Amino acid sequence: MRNFRKAKGVKHVSLDGVVHALAPLGKGKPSKEQPSQETQWGIDRINAPEAWSISTGWVDVNGDGDSEIEVAVIDTGVDRDHPDLDKNIKWCVNVRFGRIFYGKCEDRNGHGTHVTGTIAAEDNEIGVIGVAPDVEIYAIKALTDAGYGTWSDLIIAIDLAVKGPDGEVEADGDGVIVGDPDDDAAEVISMSLGGESPPEELHEIIVAAYKYNVTLVAAAGNEGAETPTFPAAYPEVIAVGAIETQS
Repeated sequence: MRNFRKAKGVKHVSLDGVVHALAPLGKGKPSKEQPSQETQWGIDRINAPEAWSISTGWVDVNGDGDSEIEVAVIDTGVDRDHPDLDKNIKWCVNVRFGRIFYGKCEDRNGHGTHVTGTIAAEDNEIGVIGVAPDVEIYAIKALTDAGYGTWSDLIIAIDLAVKGPDGEVEADGDGVIVGDPDDDAAEVISMSLGGESPPEELHEIIVAAYKYNVTLVAAAGNEGAETPTFPAAYPEVIAVGAIETQS
C-alpha cells in the first residue's frame, strides 16, 4: 500500500474492512404462508399506531399520485415477492465488491427482509404491520448472503441511496434534495449493520448525506459495548438499540 500511495494520480489510500449485519443472521428466504395480521409489541411500544392517523408513510407533495418519502434499507437485500412487502419495494440494487447490479437484490439470508418488514410491512390483514406500512422502500443489497460486506461497498450503497434511481443527487437545481418531488434521494437511510475501524471516506459520505437532510439510522451493536459500532457512532447518525423485555 505504501508504494500505491506514491503512484501518480493517487491522492489518498484507505484500508478497507468488514461490516456485518447487527442481529442474529437470518435463516434464508421466509415462507410465503402468512398468518393473520398482528401488531407486534414493538410497534405499540413506540406508539406507531397513534401516528397512523397522521401518516402511514405515504406523502404525495405535488399531487402526481407518487409518494415523496423513500426509505433506503442497506442490508442483505429483500424478498421482493413477499406478500407483506411486494407493493412497497420501489427500487432494487446490489453492490458487490465495488460493482453495481441494478434490479438484483434477492435476500437469501433473511435479515434484510426482516428489517424491511419492521419498517414497511403492509397493512393487508396478513403477517405483521410495519412502522410505516405505506412507505416506499429502496432495497440496497450491500451485504452478502452470509451477512457480511465491506466498508467500500457500504460507501457506494449510501451514495446510491442519496442519488436514487435517477442517479442524480439533484435533478432540478433548486437546492432542495430531501422531500423534493423532482429528486429521488431517500429521505431515510437504514443500516442495521456495523463494524470497527472504518475508513475516513465512510464518515465523509455520511456527512454529505446529513447535509442534504437525509435522516441516517444505524444499529448500535449487539455486543453490549460502552460505545456504538460504526456507522452508528458518528454524531450525524441516530444510533438504535434494543431492550430485553416487553415491560
